[in-house]
Parts: sequence; C-alpha cells; structure tokens
Amino acid sequence: MNKKVLLAVLMFFCANVGYADIHPGADAASYVNYTSTYDVDNKALIQNIITTCTEKANEKTKSTYTDFDPERYRSDRDYKVSNSITRVWYNNFLNTLETVGKPKLDSLSEKKQITLEEYAKIASEVRHHARIFTRGHMKDIEMRESDEERDAKKYGCRQGATFEWLLEHQLENQKVAFEKNTGKAFNEKSTEDGGNFDLDKAYRRIIETSTKTNLLVNTFTNACYGWGYGYTDKLDNLCDTIAYYAMPVV
Repeated sequence: MNKKVLLAVLMFFCANVGYADIHPGADAASYVNYTSTYDVDNKALIQNIITTCTEKANEKTKSTYTDFDPERYRSDRDYKVSNSITRVWYNNFLNTLETVGKPKLDSLSEKKQITLEEYAKIASEVRHHARIFTRGHMKDIEMRESDEERDAKKYGCRQGATFEWLLEHQLENQKVAFEKNTGKAFNEKSTEDGGNFDLDKAYRRIIETSTKTNLLVNTFTNACYGWGYGYTDKLDNLCDTIAYYAMPVV
C-alpha cells in the first residue's frame, strides 16, 4: 500500500476510534491532583521495580535510537525528545514491568507477602510513574498539555487514572455485565464488604491492564519510525505532526 494512503488511514482511525471518550469523567476545569495510592511499607518495592524498568527501557530505547541519551533521560528533566522516542521508551518500560516486575510481584503475592489489593495498587503506581516520567520528557509541550486535558476530562485527573478511578471503573463494568447477562437490577446494598462485587476480580483486572497500551497508537508510531527515522526528516516530521493532531502519546 502507498505510504501516503496508509498514513491517511491511520490518521483517520486514530482521530475517530483510537481514543474515543467512552468513559467520560469530570469536566476539564475540575482538575484533581494525583496522590499516591500505595502504603508506606511498599515504597521501597515500588522504587526497586521502577529502577529496574527504567534501566531496561533506557537500554532498549538506545538500541533503537542511537542518538538517545539514557543517562540524561534518567536524570535530566530538561532533556526533551520526540514523540516517537517517548512512545518507544514508554512501551519498553511497560514491557519490562510485564516480564520482570510482575513475576516478582506474583511471587510476593503467592507467598502472602503482599495482598492482591496491594499488588494492584503497586502496578497502578508504577504505570502512573511511567506516564508522568514520559510526559516530562516530551519536547512537544502542546501535545503533552493536550494529553493532560484529555485525562482531566476522562479521569478527572490531569495525570491519568488514579487507583480509585480504576477500581470504580472495574466495579462498574461488573455491574453492567451482571445486568446485561441477567436482565436484573444490580443490588448494591452490601458493596462495602464486597457484596455483589468481586473485588479480587477487579484487582486482577487492574493488574492485567497495567501493562496494556493502545495497539493503534503503537502501530502508528512504529509505522512512523520505520519510514521516517534515519530515512527522511520531512517524513519523520510529518508523522509527528499527524500524531499531534490525531492522538495523545500516552
């Protein structure tokens, strides 16, 4: 397929399908500052996982973009990079969380050293760190602000979904599924102690989705990288421009 045609198709789907606000949240004006959701006892564990994922993400991103500076990305908040690099780094971080971080957390959970709820909070917090860290290195300030506006509308928080939002969202999904499958109204009288909600199922779903990213955005970014980076600056710039108008990076 002609590259221009494929770019146009990708742009259309990204603009109309990829990030539709199917779960509208608070109005953009009612911003909420993100606060950590994890217990103090887990801070060291979270930091350890973040450090591991950051090191691996830096290493993998460097192997793709030879002009990427891992040390500056890790320690210099003034070091800004393109949308393509930030997306690749973000995916590398989450891939490491999936392949290295989660097995470690699985082991701790199986040994009853952390509860399933704590596991879900840790996974949510690490994902949140990756999002904020990535956006902090975006050279495209307008796009970063656009991402934050979208999150404010969808989640009621400029920095993305809080653990509380994720849990409420999963429980709402259970309610909708119950009513759809049974045709009966959902009974919420005893929800505080679990009631008709399956909290463990909700926690597992949060854990599962903590490393999932938008496939359409990833495909688009990979297409831009494959055709643009190291081949023609004009095409690379075109991809970044389309990305800006069609979708958020994170």
